[in-house]
Amino acid sequence: MENKLLAINIICPKTLAESVQGFLFEHVKWGWEETELNHEINFTVYFANTVRANEFTALIKSKFPPLKVNLQQEENQDWTESWKQFFTPIKILDQFIILPSWKKNNHPDLIPIFIEPKMAFGTGHHATTTLCLEAIVTIFDQGKIKSGQNFLDLGTGSGILGIACARLGLTGIGLDIDQVAIDNAQENIIQNKVEQKFKCIPGSIQQTNRGEKFDLILANILARPLINLAPQILSHLHTDSKLILSGILIEQEQEVVNAYKKLGLPEPQLRHKSEWSCLIWE
Repeated sequence: MENKLLAINIICPKTLAESVQGFLFEHVKWGWEETELNHEINFTVYFANTVRANEFTALIKSKFPPLKVNLQQEENQDWTESWKQFFTPIKILDQFIILPSWKKNNHPDLIPIFIEPKMAFGTGHHATTTLCLEAIVTIFDQGKIKSGQNFLDLGTGSGILGIACARLGLTGIGLDIDQVAIDNAQENIIQNKVEQKFKCIPGSIQQTNRGEKFDLILANILARPLINLAPQILSHLHTDSKLILSGILIEQEQEVVNAYKKLGLPEPQLRHKSEWSCLIWE
């Protein structure tokens, strides 16, 4: 059944929607579909691997017993072809155009970022990815980050944020605990011809050299890891560094802000899209 598309439909009461979205953000890095019903939301998650689909089904049933969850095979579809149907180009302000690898850039005034969509988060369609990309563009346009500076992309996923920085002339490293994500990021790095500016390494922030400082740190992960990693993240900032954090539900925003304020940072700038938040320290 490999290469066939498996659909898991999750019927969720709206009262549980935010909790389920947070769970999906942690476990479904490649995204999902949402369809509003009368008093419920249908979340649809796609898998190309039967074992992983069954594991995920068991996990979400154990986490949320009230949910109705069913698994079915999508006939005559495979993962690649299904991605091609819905991965549309995304414009990021007046700087970038995010394109699937099989499309040509018809926007000569925009910097293209080509992404090979696989099971790694970060095609630009998710609100947190868009928020981070917009933040990168904004602080670059304001001259607060510059070509030649260095960056750390924590939880790099598909590598899209690091590739954006590299296309702007920065040099950096991406880290991710998921080897599938690292493999996808390396493929995208080659596709965008930024191998000399952006390297990906499996692991978390412990993989960085002690005392190494970055001009920009990006972390699009989850609220709890961002809180737990706050001391380590701050240890890699210098007085003029910039910090962009996302993967945070709006209801979790203040808890993350407080964790970083306790360590000496001021109030961040806040950006919101849908139910998600992005924190920016300039």
